[in-house]
Amino acid sequence: MKIFEWKYIFIFLPKLLPMLPITLLIWILSVVGALILGAGFMVIREKKIPVLSQLVRVIMSIIRGFPPLTQLFVFYYGLPKLLSLVGIDVNDWAPLVFVVLAYALGQSATVMETFRSAFASVGKGQTEAAYSIGMTNRMAFFRVTLPQAMVVALPNFSNLCISTLKNTSIAFSVGVVEIVARANQLSGAMQHKMESYIALAIIYYVIYLFLKKGFNVLEKKFSFEKY
Repeated sequence: MKIFEWKYIFIFLPKLLPMLPITLLIWILSVVGALILGAGFMVIREKKIPVLSQLVRVIMSIIRGFPPLTQLFVFYYGLPKLLSLVGIDVNDWAPLVFVVLAYALGQSATVMETFRSAFASVGKGQTEAAYSIGMTNRMAFFRVTLPQAMVVALPNFSNLCISTLKNTSIAFSVGVVEIVARANQLSGAMQHKMESYIALAIIYYVIYLFLKKGFNVLEKKFSFEKY
């Protein structure tokens, strides 16, 4: 390893940025997948659908007990073998697909609990009051229930998005060439590891600042005057 030189941070930054779209793609697809799965799991739990409700409870328990890297390895190495037992061949799938599936399912537990607590925080009396002034179910949901639930859910959801962004940093472990994989390549080729990872940290931190600012704007938009 060579002596630390600040100039390499600025050399590495433009070399890392071309891989940023891959990282953002993983992040966006994972968050969207987590939202869809989490919402579905919440409905199953709230409706207490026989068998499915118990199955969701077991799945959520298992997910919470596995670290993200273990979940990723289970999907990448285990899912193809499991599906091959029923005659489905997914060995040609890109590693990115397994990464997104693992992250989406892994974060779906957090999404489910976030949604459940957010909607539970809206008192039934407010919905009944909406009905009493002539609102339909749809109007009451979008004008009364959803805005108040969003205020409660957004802080936890913002943390989930930031956590998912950080989790993308281990996607390289199954062969996805994204921004961290590129940083590893540069650090190995040029023997300036510290500079490479500082440049990587700067990029992640800038994305975090944009996310934080965006969610602060959304929280203000969905907030309402209590007094």
